[in-house]
Amino acid sequence: MNCLSEVMKPDFQNIRYGSHERNVLDLWLAEEVKPSPLVIWFHGGGYWFGDKTEGLPDPKLFLNAGISFASVNYRLCPHVSFPEPMLDGARAIQYLRHHANTWGLNPEKVALAGNSAGGHMALWLAFHMDLADRSSADPIARQSTRVAAVGGEDAQTIFDPRELKNVFGRVRENFAVDFFGITPEEMDTPKAYRIYEKASPIRHVSKYAPPAFLIYSREMAPITDDMDWSFIIHHPLFGECLKRKLETLGVECISRYKGDITGQSFAGHWNEMVRFFISALMKSNTFDPDFLA
Repeated sequence: MNCLSEVMKPDFQNIRYGSHERNVLDLWLAEEVKPSPLVIWFHGGGYWFGDKTEGLPDPKLFLNAGISFASVNYRLCPHVSFPEPMLDGARAIQYLRHHANTWGLNPEKVALAGNSAGGHMALWLAFHMDLADRSSADPIARQSTRVAAVGGEDAQTIFDPRELKNVFGRVRENFAVDFFGITPEEMDTPKAYRIYEKASPIRHVSKYAPPAFLIYSREMAPITDDMDWSFIIHHPLFGECLKRKLETLGVECISRYKGDITGQSFAGHWNEMVRFFISALMKSNTFDPDFLA
C-alpha cells in the first residue's frame, strides 16, 4: 500500500506502549468525530521484518470516515517467538484503550487490521478470548483486548502445517519454526502440535467472534507443485476457509480476491472494507465484556 513518506504525518509518532524498543505506535486522529472509533493496524513481514511505516493503508481512508487510525510495531523473530508478538499486539490495544480519553478515542469501538503476518496477528487477537488480566495491579493490563471487527489483507487464517498441507496439498519445509520457537526436529511432536493449534486464528473462532473482512491480492488459482510459496501463503483459500467456519457460527465474514464475482479492483475491495468497518464500529454493542480467558 504505502510507506509513511507517502501518507500524511501522524498526529503522534513513536508512542511507547511497552518496554521493548519495538513497542511503539503511530496515531492519526479523526477531527470530526469525538470520541472517535479506532482501527489498529499491524504490519506484515513474516514476523521477521517490517515496520509500522511500511505497507499500511492510507490513514485518510479511515480519517475521512471519522475513524482514527494507529499503526503498531511489535517484537520480531528470532529474538522472540509465539505468542510474544501477539502479546505485544494485545498490549497496544490495551494501551490505546487505557489512554482513550487523552486522544478522544471511543474505547468500545475498536477494530483491528493488518497485512500478511500482521493480518494473521489481527485475526488471532480478534478471535482469541479476552487477554485482560482483571486482577493485575497494572491498569493497562486490566483493559479488554476484545474488538468490534477485524480485517486482513493477504492474511493467514491457518498457521498449523498439518492443516496447511490438507488445504493446499503441500507445506514449506520447516515452516515458521522460528516463530513457533521449536527446532526442525520438534516439528512432528505433541509439543509442536499444541503450539500450531494455539497459533492458528481459525482455531479460536466462536459465536463470540467479531465480523471479519478479508482481501487477497491474488486470484483463486489452483495449487500446483511448482507454485511459489509466496503465492500459497497469501492465497485466497485462507479467506474461504475462515468464511466457511464463521458462517457456520452465524458470524459475518466477507472474503474478496482478485477476479472474484464482484469485479472490483483491489482499491475497490479496500473501499468496501472501510465501509464494513464504518458499519461495524457504529453499532452500539461492540464486544462482550464477559468473554474472558
